[in-house]
Amino acid sequence: MESAASSHRAALPTPCASRKRRRSQSPPPAREGPSEPALARPRFGENLDLILSLQGKELSLERKIELAFNFITTESNRSSHGHRADNIKLLRMVSFIGNWVQSILILPENSKRVSEPFDPVLDYRCWVILRFCIEKKPSVSISLNLLKPLGRVAKDGLSRVQLGASFDDSESSLLFERVLDCTSFLFSSNTRAFFNAGVDLWTSCVIEAINLGQKVSPNEKSGCAVLQNLGNCLARAIFKFSKVAHSICMLCNTVRTFRSVAGPDVVPRPFSVASLSSHKCLESLATLLSSQTLRDAICTSINSMPEGQSSRCIGELTVDLTDTLKWMNNCSEDVDLESQGESLLISRKSVFYQKAELLGRHLCELYTSVLDSITVTSSNTALVARSVERLVNAIRPKLSQLVRNDSVSSSEFICSVVGNNLSKKQCAKWQKIPSLSWMFVFFFRIYTSCRSLYRQSVGLMPPDLAIEATELVGNSFTVCCGKEWTNASNVIAEGYFAWIVESSGSLLDVIETLSQSIPKNHSGFAMLVYVLHMMALQRLNDLNRQINAFDYLLEDNTQQFDTEDRGNTAVFKESCCLEAARLTNFMMNYVGILSSGENGHFQCYEISSSWDLSICSLDEGSFHIATWRLLCENIDIWSPHASKKDLKSFFSNLMKFSFVQKRSCKDEENSGNQCSHREITLHTISVELLCDTIIYDRKVLLKNLASSFCHALKKSVSSFVTRADEDAFLDISPDLMEILDKLNNKKLVGGTYPDEDGVDKHRICENLLNFLSTVPGFHSNSKSFLRLITHILHLERLLLLALLRRYELCNPIELIRLFICCRRATQNLVSKFGKEYPESKQHSAFSKLIGNSDSLIWLLRSVQEIIHLSHKIFEEHTDEKKNTLFSLVDKTSEIFSTLANMNSKFCLLGPKKRIECSLEHSASESDTSEHDAQTFDTLESSALEYVKIMAEQLEKTATGIPVTVKDRNCVIKLENCYDNVCWDTLLCTMSCISGFLWGVVSAVESTIKDYLVASSEERKVMHQYASNFSRFIAKFETFIDICLHVLFMENKDCGSVDLISTGLPQELDCENGFLNIDAVMDGWTTHQLKLQSDGPPSIPSESHNFGLFTIQCMKRSLLENLLNGEGPFIAFTLKELYTVSAAIVKLKGLLSFPRDVCRQECNPSQQMSLDPMVGTAYIALQKIADMSNWPDKFSLVWIDGILRYLEVLGTLPEHKLSKELYAQIVNAHVRAIGKCIVLQGKGASLPTHEIGTSTKELNLQNTSDSVVTKYIMDRQNRLNSLKSRLRLSMRKFVNVASNMHLSATIQVIERALVGVNQYSHSIYEVKTGASNGGIVSSDVAAGIDCLYLLLETVPGNKRVFKRTVPGLVGALFNIVLHLQSPLVFYTEKLPSLYPDFHPDAGAIVLMCVEVITAFVGRHTFQIDACHVSQCLHLPVTLFKGFKHLAGQTVSHSSEKSGGQTVGQPLDTEEYIFDRQFSIDMYAACCKLLCTVLRHQQREVGRCVAVMEDSVNILLSCLESADPKMVRMAGHFSWNKEEALKCASFFRRIYEEMRQQREILGKHSIHFLAGYISMFSAQGPFQTGITREIDEALRPGVYSLIDICEESDFQQLHTYLGEGPCRTTLANLVNDYKLHFQYQGKI
Repeated sequence: MESAASSHRAALPTPCASRKRRRSQSPPPAREGPSEPALARPRFGENLDLILSLQGKELSLERKIELAFNFITTESNRSSHGHRADNIKLLRMVSFIGNWVQSILILPENSKRVSEPFDPVLDYRCWVILRFCIEKKPSVSISLNLLKPLGRVAKDGLSRVQLGASFDDSESSLLFERVLDCTSFLFSSNTRAFFNAGVDLWTSCVIEAINLGQKVSPNEKSGCAVLQNLGNCLARAIFKFSKVAHSICMLCNTVRTFRSVAGPDVVPRPFSVASLSSHKCLESLATLLSSQTLRDAICTSINSMPEGQSSRCIGELTVDLTDTLKWMNNCSEDVDLESQGESLLISRKSVFYQKAELLGRHLCELYTSVLDSITVTSSNTALVARSVERLVNAIRPKLSQLVRNDSVSSSEFICSVVGNNLSKKQCAKWQKIPSLSWMFVFFFRIYTSCRSLYRQSVGLMPPDLAIEATELVGNSFTVCCGKEWTNASNVIAEGYFAWIVESSGSLLDVIETLSQSIPKNHSGFAMLVYVLHMMALQRLNDLNRQINAFDYLLEDNTQQFDTEDRGNTAVFKESCCLEAARLTNFMMNYVGILSSGENGHFQCYEISSSWDLSICSLDEGSFHIATWRLLCENIDIWSPHASKKDLKSFFSNLMKFSFVQKRSCKDEENSGNQCSHREITLHTISVELLCDTIIYDRKVLLKNLASSFCHALKKSVSSFVTRADEDAFLDISPDLMEILDKLNNKKLVGGTYPDEDGVDKHRICENLLNFLSTVPGFHSNSKSFLRLITHILHLERLLLLALLRRYELCNPIELIRLFICCRRATQNLVSKFGKEYPESKQHSAFSKLIGNSDSLIWLLRSVQEIIHLSHKIFEEHTDEKKNTLFSLVDKTSEIFSTLANMNSKFCLLGPKKRIECSLEHSASESDTSEHDAQTFDTLESSALEYVKIMAEQLEKTATGIPVTVKDRNCVIKLENCYDNVCWDTLLCTMSCISGFLWGVVSAVESTIKDYLVASSEERKVMHQYASNFSRFIAKFETFIDICLHVLFMENKDCGSVDLISTGLPQELDCENGFLNIDAVMDGWTTHQLKLQSDGPPSIPSESHNFGLFTIQCMKRSLLENLLNGEGPFIAFTLKELYTVSAAIVKLKGLLSFPRDVCRQECNPSQQMSLDPMVGTAYIALQKIADMSNWPDKFSLVWIDGILRYLEVLGTLPEHKLSKELYAQIVNAHVRAIGKCIVLQGKGASLPTHEIGTSTKELNLQNTSDSVVTKYIMDRQNRLNSLKSRLRLSMRKFVNVASNMHLSATIQVIERALVGVNQYSHSIYEVKTGASNGGIVSSDVAAGIDCLYLLLETVPGNKRVFKRTVPGLVGALFNIVLHLQSPLVFYTEKLPSLYPDFHPDAGAIVLMCVEVITAFVGRHTFQIDACHVSQCLHLPVTLFKGFKHLAGQTVSHSSEKSGGQTVGQPLDTEEYIFDRQFSIDMYAACCKLLCTVLRHQQREVGRCVAVMEDSVNILLSCLESADPKMVRMAGHFSWNKEEALKCASFFRRIYEEMRQQREILGKHSIHFLAGYISMFSAQGPFQTGITREIDEALRPGVYSLIDICEESDFQQLHTYLGEGPCRTTLANLVNDYKLHFQYQGKI
C-alpha cells in the first residue's frame, strides 16, 4: 500500500520539491532492512514539502486540508507502533500546522480570499488536525477569534435541525463529534486559552450554541445529543475560562447595548448575531440569558472562586447594577407617552416593554444568581457584609419611594425609575402599563437576595459586629443574649423594609397596593406574585422567631419582669401572630385557586405542564407549579398560622396532585432521570413533600394529612361500588359475614362491574394503598386510623365480589394486585398501631373492627377464594402467579403475627411493669393510679380475649386436611392422600397459624429480653398466660405431625416409625372436602397434654431412633421435584409446616421454667415427633448437596423454612440429639454449603472480609446481553442468600453445642479438609497434577468455610478445639500447595450456564489464606513453628511470576468430571485475568504477613530470610509496568487506582515491622535496601516505582528508617555503592528527618 508520505509527494508540482524529494530517497543503512513505508521516520525534506504546499496557492484549500490530515494520521500511526520521531522537528511542524489550520478556520464567511464554496469550518478533518496539534504541543498559540468558527458550526447544526435534516449520515455526525471532541480537549488542556476574549466574541458564539441546544432538546434524532453537548460545552466555557465578575458585567453591558428597531431589516447596534435577523435578536438574547447551562456555569464559577474575591465580585456587581439603573432612567429617550400613546406602551413591541423585561427577567436573574452563589465564611464575612450594604445603598433611592410608611404608592417609584417628573395623570397612565411589573420584580429580587446573603454574614460575625449589623437591618433580636432577653423591646423587630427606610411600610401594605394597581393579565405579574410569595416567607420566618421568643418570655417559670411587661409582651406577640396570619392568608388564596382548577388572573392550569426551576422562565403557565413548590418546601414556616380551612384545602390539593391526577409525560421522563436539569411538575413536588418527615413530626399536619387521605381513599373505593345506595355505608364497618355466608352457599353469581375509567381507577387506588403501606404515623390518630381500616375492608369486599361474580369481564390480575395492596396497607397500619400501647378506648374500637371472629375468618377465607380463582386467571405456574399469590399469603400471615404480638404484649409483664414504675415515682397522682390500673385491667382482658378468639378460629381450620375430591363423602386410602390434597387451602391455613404462633413467640421473647431478672411470681404470670393456649398449641402440633406423615412419608410398604404413624388408619374418611383426622388428633393431643401435666415424658431422653429406616420412608423424589421448582404450592406449604414447627419449639423453649415454677422441666424437642421433621430436613440438605444445577428461586422458600426450624432446634440449650444424629445434620450442612461454593465459582468467599474488599465483583465485561447479565446476577444473589442461611443454621448448632457435639462437628470439618471421600475412606479429594492445576471437592471447600465459622463462634479456650489446631492448619496449607498455579488469578470469560463439578481454585486458595490468618491472629492458639515458616513463604508461592501473567484472555483445556471419554479432546475454555481477585489475594497475603509479625514474633526472628523473600515478591508487584511488555507481550498491569490500593496494604507490613523493633531492627536495612533498589529502577523490570505509589508507601518506608541505627545507614551506604541507589537513600533519610522523625517538639 502506498504510504501517506509518498501520496504527499505525488501531489506537489514545484521543481524545488522534486529535487528535495530525490535527495531524501537514499537507501537504508547497512544491517537494516527496508522499513515499512507508512511508518517511515519523517525526514526534513518531507516536512518542507508539506510546508511549501500549505503556503502555496497552487493547491485548492480542500487539497491542503487533505495533505495536513494525512500527515497527522501518519504521525499518529507511527507513535502508536512505538516509532519515535525527532521531537524538536515534530513540535515545529505541529506549531506551523496549528497556526495554519486556525488561519483557515477563522476566515470570515464572506471573505474574498475564499473563491470556492467549500467551507473549512464544516470539514471535520480541520478539527481533527487542530486537536492533534493541541495534544502534541499544548502550548500552541490559540487565536481568540477561534470562537467565531465554533459559532458557525453551531449555526450549521441549527439550520439542519430547522430543516429537519437527517443526522444519520456519517459526514454530519462525524463533524459534530470531532468539533465537540476538539473543543472539550481544548478547554480542558488550556484553561486560559480564551481568558482575554471579549464578551462580544463569547456572546456571538454562545448565542448560536444556546439556540442550538434549545432546538435539539425535544428532538430525537441520533445526532442531536452531540449537538446539545457541543452547545452546553460552549456555554459553560464563557465563565470557566475568564474572570467571572468581569464576564458577567460585560454580558450585562451587552444586554444594555441592545436597542429595539422599527424595521425587520435594520440590524440593532452595536449588538448583532450573524445568523439572526433583527427581530429575533431579542429572542436569541433571552434564550442565552435564560439558559440553565449558563446559570449553572455562573453558579459553578462563583462557588469555585476564592473566598477573598467574593466582596470584590459584589463590588463589581454593584457598579454594573448602577449602570443598569441609569440605563432604565433614560426611558425619556425611548418613550414619549403622549406621542406614542398608551396602547403602544402596552404592546410587547414597545421599547419600554422590552427593556423592562430584560431588566426584570434576565438581568435580575444574573445578579441574583451571583448573590445566591456567594460563599460566606468566617474570614470574609465582614467584607461580604460591607459589600452587600453598598449594593443595598444603590437600590435604596428608588425602592424607598415605594415602601415609605407615609404613603405606600407606586407613583413616586415610577418617577424615580423613568427619570422624569410625571404628573398624577401621567402616573395613573403609567400604572396601567403591565410591563411595570418587571421593575418591581427587579428591585424585590435584588433586595431579597441581599437580605439573605447579609443574614448569612451576620451569623458568622463576632458578637459586636453582629449587633451593629442587625441594628442596620432592623432585627437585632436575633443576636440577643443573656439579660437582653428580659427586655421585651429588644425582641421587637422592625418592618421587612427597615433596611431601606427606617419607618417603612409593612410588606402587607406593599402587597395590597401592588395587587390593586398593577394589571394582572401579564407574565410579569405572575413573576411579581411569585416574588411576593418569597418575600412573605422571609417575613414569616422572622415573625416565627419573634413569636418563639415571646413564648419563651411568657412561660410560667420565667419571673424576669412584672405584670405590665408581661402584658406588653402578649400584645407584641398577638401583633406578630396577626401579621403572620394575614401573610399566610395571602399565600393561601392561590391554593384556593388551585383547588378550583382555575389559575385566577392567569389561565386555567394544565396538570401536564412543567417548570425548569428557573425563575426567569416563570410565566402564567408555570406560576402554579412555582408557588406550589414554595408552599410545599416551606410548610413548616407558614402552617402554624394557617386556618383549618386553608390547611384542609392545601392537603386536599396534595392528595389530588400526588395520587388522583394523571402523571404527566415529564414525570415519566424524570422518574429515571438523574440530571440536575430535570423539570418538575405538581406531581413530583407533592410526592417529595409526602416523603419529607416534617409532616409526620408535627401533629397538626399529620392530622390534616390523615383526614385528607381518608377522604381520598373513600372516594377511590366508591368508584368500585356497583349500587348507588352502597356509597353511604363506606364509613360503617362492612358486614363481612354476609359475603362469607354467600360464599358457603354458592350464591355469588351474576352482578355488574363498573368498568368506566378502569385504568385510572386502579392506578389511583393502587397509588393510595402503596403510600399507605409505607407511611408512618397514621395510627396515632384513632379516628383516621379506624376509618382507613374500614375503607380497606370495604375495598377488599368489593374486589372479591367483582372477582367472584364476573371476573372475565374485568381485569382480574389488576384486581388481585389491588387486593394485595390492601393487605400490605393493613399490615403496615396494624404493625404501627401495635408498636405503641394504645389507649383502652382506641384498642376497644380497633378490636371491634378487626378483632372479631368475622374479620379473622375474612382474612383467611378471602385469600383462599382468590387463590382458587387464580388457577383460572393465570397461566399455569408462571412467575407472576407465584409472586402475586405468595405475596398475598405472606402479608396475611404477617397481619396474624402482628395482631397476636400486639395483644400478647398487654397480657405479659411489659406494660404492667411500666405502669407500676411510673406510679411509684409519682405518689401525688394517687387518683390517677387507680384509673390507670382499671384501664390496664380492661385492656388486658380485652387483649387476652382477642388472642383466644384468634386461636379458636385457627383451631377450627386445623381440624382436617383439605382435598380436591368433589364427592361430599368418600374414603381415601392413606397412600393416595397426597395426590388429593388441596394445597392452596392448606397453605393459607398453615401460613396464618404460623403468623399467629410467631406473634406470640415474639411477644414472649421480647418480654424475657426486657426483664432478664424476673421473680418467680413474674415467671408464673408468663407461664399462666401461655397455659391459656396450651390446648391450641398441642392441637396445632398434632396437625403438623399428621400433615407431615400424610404428605411426605411413604405409608405403603413401610413399617411404623413412631406413635403418629401407628395411630393413623390405612383409610381416611373425606367429608365436605376435608380428610377426617379428628380421632387421631384428639388421641394424640390428649397424650401430649398428659405428658405436660402428669410427669416426665415416655419418649426416651435421646432421640436415637432416627436412622436409615426413617430416611427410607421419606419421599425423596418429592424433595427433588421441589428443588427443581416443581409444585410451588407444595413447596410453600412445606415451608409453612416447618415454620409452624419452629415456632412451637421456640415457644416451648422460652417457657421451660425451673421446677419450682413449672411442675416439670420438659424438653421441647421431646414433645413432638422429631423423626419426620429432622429426617425431611436432613434429606433436603442432602438434595441441595447433590444439585447438578442452580436452584430455582422459589425452591429457596421451602429450604428457608427447613433451615429456620433447624436454627431454632440448634438454639435450645439442651436439644438432646444423639452424637450420631448431630454429626449427620452438621455433615449435611457442610455438604450443602460446599455445593453453594461450587456454584458461586470465583465469587465464593468467606462471610466477612477484613482486608478492605468486602464483596466480590462478578466479572461480566464480555457479557453484552442484559438479559443474560440479569440472569447471572439473579442466580448469584440466590446462592448468596442460600449460603448465608445455611451458615446461620450451622452457627446456631455450633454456638450452644456441648463438648461431645463440638467434637463431632470438628471431626466432620477435619474429614472434609483432609478430603476423605464420604463413600470410600481410601479416596481423597485433594488432588494435583491436572492440566489447570489442582482440584478439590465441594466438601473440602465447605470444610474451609465451616472452619472459619467455627473460629468465629467457638471460644478458643476449649480444649476439644485447641488440640486439633495443628492438624487443621496443616490441612489448609496442604490445600494451598495442591491448588497453587498461575490460573488461580483467572476466571471464565463468560460464566457458564451450567455449573462446574469443582470449586474455583483461586477462590479456595484465598479462603485458605484468610482462615490461616485468622488462626495466626488468635492468642489462644499456638501455631507450630513449621506453620509460621509456611505462612511467611506463602506470598512467594502465590505471586512468583505474577508480573509475567497474561493480562488479557487465555485459552486452556479443562477437565470436567464425568464428561470425557477416551480419545475425546478436552474442552477448551477462555479465561480472563480477574483484576479484583488479584487485589484481594494481594491484600490477603499482606494481612497474613502483618498478622504473623504481630503475633508470632519469636518464630519470625528465626525466618527473616523467608520473610524478606515474600516482602520482595510483593514489592515487585508494585513496580511500574513496562509499556512495551504490556503492549507487545500482553503482560498484566494494574491501573493506578488498583496499584494504590495494593500499596496501602503493603505499607502496613513496613509499619508493623516498626512495632517489632526488638526482633527486626537489625534486619530492617535489608528490607530498606530492597525498596531502594526497586525505587531506583534496579528491580526485575528496571522501571522503578511511580510517584503515586511512592507517596502511598512513604509512611511505611519512614517506619523502616525509624528502626535503623546510624551504623546501619553506614553499612547500607557502603553496600549500595555509587549510583542512583545511594542518592535515593540520602533523599529518603532527608525526607524522613523533615516529615517523620520526632524532634522533641510539638
